[in-house]
Amino acid sequence: MARLRSPILWLVAATVVVVVAWFIVTPRRAWHDFLRALAQDDRSTLAAVVDLPAIREHATTDLAVAFARQPKAQQEMPEKIRDQLMQQMVNTVASPPGLLQLVNSFSVPSQNSKAARTSFRYHGISRVDVLLGSPESGDVGLFTFERRAMHWRLIRATSQRIAALTPGP
Repeated sequence: MARLRSPILWLVAATVVVVVAWFIVTPRRAWHDFLRALAQDDRSTLAAVVDLPAIREHATTDLAVAFARQPKAQQEMPEKIRDQLMQQMVNTVASPPGLLQLVNSFSVPSQNSKAARTSFRYHGISRVDVLLGSPESGDVGLFTFERRAMHWRLIRATSQRIAALTPGP
């Protein structure tokens, strides 16, 4: 009986190790696929890894919050102009060139020549935040991936600087 239990325990332990490794490795692979697709302008891989409607939705929310937090003097901007500016900024962020601009803006070394760092923060088994930037600067790019079935997709790209992005054409 003890001999029978031993192989079962090893099988259970091996299964747990494989599942944990999968949840650690696959978001990192999705991040690298995302970066490679941006660099090579590979639209089919981007479509598989990036959920542009979700990014658009999050960017709209993030920018609305950013505009609401602006000082009173800047809130006096006419609503029509503010809405047009927000729409241009959302269009920029929710596009491959905008995502590339966001990644590149956080990939540069800090002022004291320390390289940008990438770190992963796991929030359960279906959500991972990828932080890109120099920790000393206090401002990093936040890229959120969400697991959908067996695949990870980018659903949010933001930072404290998102309101300062140049509007697209």
